[in-house]
Amino acid sequence: AAVRRAAVVGVGPDGLRQAVAVIETLPPTPRPGLADPEVTRAVRESCGIPLVAVLAVPHLPTDIRHNSKIDRSRLSVWADRMLAGRKPMAP
Repeated sequence: AAVRRAAVVGVGPDGLRQAVAVIETLPPTPRPGLADPEVTRAVRESCGIPLVAVLAVPHLPTDIRHNSKIDRSRLSVWADRMLAGRKPMAP
């Protein structure tokens, strides 16, 4: 109930990529970062694959050509940077 939209993206080097869920929360999170522990647990329990992290963002980026389609390639790069300890910023 706390998730508005979600995308699962891969992070890490080719051949060793791991799944990460990136979610829009209800109400929207004020800034990007790790999701609340309760929400993380619920997302992991509802997902059919192991997730190394659940990240929350105010808004998921959309593909320029298809405004409703989530830009997963952009999210993947962003999630990789976040999990590497870079400064939190919007994807």
